[in-house]
Amino acid sequence: MNTSVLPTHAGPVELEFSETLALPERPLETTQRQRIRLPKHEEMQFHRLKGGQQFLVRYPQNQNLAVNRFNSEPRTFFGGMDESPFITAIKDEAWNAHKEGGEEAFYDALIPETIKKLSQMFPNAPVRRQGDIWSIPLPISWEELQPKWKARKPSRKRKFSTHRQWTMTVLGTNHLLHGKYFSTEQLLIGGKIFSRIALAEGTITAADHKPQAWTGSPHVLARTPHLEPLTDLSLRLRGWE
Repeated sequence: MNTSVLPTHAGPVELEFSETLALPERPLETTQRQRIRLPKHEEMQFHRLKGGQQFLVRYPQNQNLAVNRFNSEPRTFFGGMDESPFITAIKDEAWNAHKEGGEEAFYDALIPETIKKLSQMFPNAPVRRQGDIWSIPLPISWEELQPKWKARKPSRKRKFSTHRQWTMTVLGTNHLLHGKYFSTEQLLIGGKIFSRIALAEGTITAADHKPQAWTGSPHVLARTPHLEPLTDLSLRLRGWE
C-alpha cells in the first residue's frame, strides 16, 4: 500500500508508524496523550473500522515482524479505541471474515458462538461486553439452574451455594468477577448443550474498563474468539483484556 497516506489517528488515539519497529508497541496513555506505534512496511494492509475509531493491519510473510514461532506467518493486529487504546493480535479466522464479508462480518466473528445462540433463544436478553468478556443473562434463577450444569470440578458442584460470594478471575483473563462465579464443563439450556463457559452474577472489573454490574439473574460469560495468544514476553500487548 502507499505508506505515505497512512492515517494519523484512530479516533482520539495518535497512530505512529516506524520502519524500525519489529512489532506494535503497547499503547501509550497519559492525561495528555494517547498513542499506538506500529511497524511500517510497504506491503502492509491497513483497514479503517468504525469510521476510523478502530483498525485492522496485516503484515506480510517473512518481514521484520518475524520473531520466534511466528517467523514464517503473516501477522494481523486489531487496534484503536475502545474504552481505552488497545492493540491485540488476531487469528486468520477473523481476518478472513473481514476479507470475505467486510466490517460487519469481522465484528460478528468476534462474538462468541455461545452468546449468539443464547441471544437467539432469548432475544430480549441484553448482550453486554467488557473488553474480551461477553455476557448474557438467563431468564431463570440459580436454584432452577443448578440441575442443568456440570462443574469442571465435582467438588465445586457440591459446594454450590446461591449465597456464597467470590472474587474470581474470569475465563483466564485479567477481569475479576465479584459475586457468584462458577466455571462449567457443560450447561443444558433449552435442549442445547453449551460447553466450557462461566456462570456468574455480580460486578465485573478490569484495568482500563469501567466496572459493570451483571446482576438480577445468572449470566453466561464467554470470551471473544480468534484473539491470538501471545506467549513471548516481547509480544504481550494490551488487547481487549
